[in-house]
Amino acid sequence: MGWGLRIYVACLLVMGFYSALWLAEVTGYLDERTVGVIRLAIPGMGTAFLVLRIPLFYSSRMRS
Repeated sequence: MGWGLRIYVACLLVMGFYSALWLAEVTGYLDERTVGVIRLAIPGMGTAFLVLRIPLFYSSRMRS
């Protein structure tokens, strides 16, 4: 696997973790500071997800 795919998978795992944290916030298990970090990190992971998706798409097309 290339580095791009590894980073892509890591971003997916981190986004899943933040989704679990969001669920914990909804149920009232987290304080406001942690909720603030989650609200900043989710768009950051989404941006990384979209940025990495483009080169992975083109590299997969070049190999086929």
